[in-house]
Amino acid sequence: MADPTLTLCATSRLAQTLRGELPDGVAAARTRQALSVGQWLAALADEALVIGQPILPQALDADAERLLWEQVIADDLAAVAVDGAALFDLPGLAASAMEAHGLCRAWGLSAVARGSLASDEARRFAGWQAEFERRCAKGGWLDTAGVQAQLVAAIAAGAFTLPAVVVFAGFDRPTPAERRLAEALAGRGCRIEYSAFSAVDR
Repeated sequence: MADPTLTLCATSRLAQTLRGELPDGVAAARTRQALSVGQWLAALADEALVIGQPILPQALDADAERLLWEQVIADDLAAVAVDGAALFDLPGLAASAMEAHGLCRAWGLSAVARGSLASDEARRFAGWQAEFERRCAKGGWLDTAGVQAQLVAAIAAGAFTLPAVVVFAGFDRPTPAERRLAEALAGRGCRIEYSAFSAVDR
């Protein structure tokens, strides 16, 4: 019988640790269903693809998303003729921009970079972000954060078979996106529990 409890973890490291734990005095037991939020939502995206549910537009995988960021940044640096542009670590810039964009999406932030108090770097990132979103819209693509938001909306709308109990483990400060997921699951009748872990797990 499938485990009725899913543990969603703040980090993949914590998920791996929980999957390896055994109850006291037990030599063998069923592996706990413990995944990071990203891992679980990615599994739901795969499920939607396999069963043909028209939930998502074309999703960019991590490599494609990073490549698109590289193209956006390279085009911008070339357009403004930045001195020494060839010396920039383009893959590193793209990875940092991709991470910052993901954090903006998770926390519901827009790049506050157009005011007079914004740094040159913040204004440049805001421009990259706007161009990245424009290219995604033109291509009909969704980035990772966009895919996750669509999946949460699909859960709230009744898609997918869900576990009876969902435990959120190690979330000392849930993002708005994580709170929306918990609300969507609760709205579908899942019992939501929270489990705190030490700061080192976070």
